[in-house]
Amino acid sequence: MAEFTLYQYGDEGYNDSGFGCVYRNVQSILSCLSLTNPAITVPSIYEMISEIKGTDFEALPLVERWIEPIDACNYIEKKWGIVGENFMSIGYNGRLPGIMTTNKNIYKYSTYATVEILDIINKHFKKSNVPVLIDDGTMSYLIIGYNENMLHISDPHTRERRVYFWPEERFGHSGWMIYIIPTN
Repeated sequence: MAEFTLYQYGDEGYNDSGFGCVYRNVQSILSCLSLTNPAITVPSIYEMISEIKGTDFEALPLVERWIEPIDACNYIEKKWGIVGENFMSIGYNGRLPGIMTTNKNIYKYSTYATVEILDIINKHFKKSNVPVLIDDGTMSYLIIGYNENMLHISDPHTRERRVYFWPEERFGHSGWMIYIIPTN
């Protein structure tokens, strides 16, 4: 399925367990983008954290090393000029993501019900193979495909590089912060 590298905790011999899932998902997204744009390279997680949090980041508590999808969006735009879109989905029963650091006003005009955001994600994958970053406020994953009512998920928290299949209902039980790089 994925022709690009899916990054996980512990890659490059770096222990990022507990805070590195969004960074690993950024690496996977960049790996995908590099297939069609050789100017894009995949930085090490150490390089990314240094650029985003500063060179003294190792003195920070783990929770302060954490980044969310908006940070991934800003990093990719600043470093490669690729503009992404940020959304928030509301899970069934009005469940919002447990946003830790992002100002919720960022999502003022981009908050969708589960069915609406799944439609946006489905349309994205009809035109693009670039993964979609999702984060429920605790854990971040990549959607690397979507068909037949199943989301194809890469989980950076594991040591196995495999694709998991989530039914739409599982996705709908959480609220999500979502980062999508649209096609032109």
